Amino acid sequence: MSPRRRRNIFQTRDQRFNYRFGNPAMRRRYRVRSKRRLIIAICVLLLLLILAGIALAYFFRNDDSKADNQTAPAAATEETAAETDTQSADTQDADEQPAADSEQAEQTAEAAALPPVAVTARSLAAEAGAAAADTESAEAADTETQEETAASDAAETAAVPLLGTPHDTVVNMVETRRSDWRLLLVNEWHPIPEDFNLTTLTLLNGLDIDERAAEDLDAMIDDCYAAGYAPEIASAYRSTDYQQQLFDELIYSFMDEGYSEEEARSKASETIATPGTSEHECGLAVDIVDMDYPYTDAGQAQTGTQQWLLEHSWEYGFILRYPEDKSSITGKVYEPWHYRYVGREYARDMHEKGLCLEEYVWQVDHTDAEASAAD
Repeated sequence: MSPRRRRNIFQTRDQRFNYRFGNPAMRRRYRVRSKRRLIIAICVLLLLLILAGIALAYFFRNDDSKADNQTAPAAATEETAAETDTQSADTQDADEQPAADSEQAEQTAEAAALPPVAVTARSLAAEAGAAAADTESAEAADTETQEETAASDAAETAAVPLLGTPHDTVVNMVETRRSDWRLLLVNEWHPIPEDFNLTTLTLLNGLDIDERAAEDLDAMIDDCYAAGYAPEIASAYRSTDYQQQLFDELIYSFMDEGYSEEEARSKASETIATPGTSEHECGLAVDIVDMDYPYTDAGQAQTGTQQWLLEHSWEYGFILRYPEDKSSITGKVYEPWHYRYVGREYARDMHEKGLCLEEYVWQVDHTDAEASAAD
């Protein structure tokens, strides 16, 4: 019976399916046929990939040959232009040489025709002109050297803090004043003394502060609230370990931005004091922000809380530690949220004179030194 005839004897689709796949011989034939089709498909795919690769190679080779053909004429043109310039320069030199020789011969003939006195006068005038030119050059060089020296001195003066380096005698006078805890000077050049001790008082928000400044701080915050503002103490006393943690975190953040470790450390020290040189470690500094703008950036100065504190903080013994116009003296960028307790007497005096802590300590020490010298 032919295959066509065999298919037609089945009345239903299910009967044909059972005949094909229910029969082991038919199943084997179907699997062989499927494998054959798969192999043929794979071979066709490989052939297409090979053809595509050949086409791409031919395409890129044509592009390279075109580029070489375009580069070769350009190089030849440049070489031709260079040879032409060289020949022109040689021709110009050859034309100028006779002109220079003829000019020199004319000057020689003219000099020979002049009387000896005129020749001597001309020589003296030439020597005087040369001497004047040398003098002007020397004066210009001296002026430039003086300007460079002045600029260098100005840069060094700007880089050195107002109270000098730790090797200055001024620092020794500052050291003797550290018995007055209210004028304790803590910055990059004046670290906290090793024997420094303090007693802290815990505030309602869990932060600590030197107990001697707590009463005035409480009064200032209460009055600021009463004036209709919303001050919040964001930071107060910090241990040295915590200060080190904050400093390291800022260094890592700058390094993530692409700075080297040295550059990151330098930038971090402009914002956060190096551990051992932070006023937060002595318990006399607080960071106060507005609750509606709790960010420590330049925008903090525009809040109502900071406007009130800038006007009234000195009445409670606090000063803005890092003013905007004192960065070259304090060594820190403008921080409109950082306040330092110096006592009501000193705060009033500094407010009236417009001095930061470095300037005030410098002035007081020099006044005492002059008084001692007069005695």
